[in-house]
Amino acid sequence: MKSRTVWSAARNMAPQSFLLAVIHLSAYVYGNVSVEQWPPTAQHSTGENTTLFCRIRADRETNITKCRIDWYRQSEDGRLPEIRQLLQFRGRFQEHVNDSQWSSNLSLTALELNDTGRFFCNYFCLINRTLPARQYGGTGTNLSVYEEKRAPRITDAVISTTTITAGTFDEETTNDVLFTILLFLPLSLKLVVSVFLCTYTLFSFYVRCYCLFSFTHLIRI
Repeated sequence: MKSRTVWSAARNMAPQSFLLAVIHLSAYVYGNVSVEQWPPTAQHSTGENTTLFCRIRADRETNITKCRIDWYRQSEDGRLPEIRQLLQFRGRFQEHVNDSQWSSNLSLTALELNDTGRFFCNYFCLINRTLPARQYGGTGTNLSVYEEKRAPRITDAVISTTTITAGTFDEETTNDVLFTILLFLPLSLKLVVSVFLCTYTLFSFYVRCYCLFSFTHLIRI
């Protein structure tokens, strides 16, 4: 019970406003223990996922007995709130810890523009089973999230091209029809006139023959 109380007190020893300074100085206070954090930078588009990694190391004479690992995100005003306390990450993060190597990774899903920032891992560890617990911080990861630039969909391009082609085809078809009508209009008129003249000639010839036959028949009577 005493160990847990001291552990909690060590975790809350420094106010949050000084936590960043503690993280940066911790590696120099205890030179035989170091924290590796990677990647140093990460760039993603909105909607993508990312994973940040952290691991603590010690020399052979140092025994890391127990650790608590937390992840923080540095805000614009310099504060370092825990990831689990930020509403913007609720339901979009997972922390995984390997107790055998005291390594940890932070997975963020469905990234948003306001997720951009610097992320730190922080260790509260018992060294050689000696109280109080000591604090060690990672070097940080700069995460940049950009607006996704969507390329035009193939279906949209096909539909657009098809529409333009159809309109051009209709216009060309209309022009062809008008050109054909204008081209054959004189020929059509000539054909109509020729048919009319032939019909008129045949009709006149028939009338003449009929009249001549009738006149000849009357004379014989």
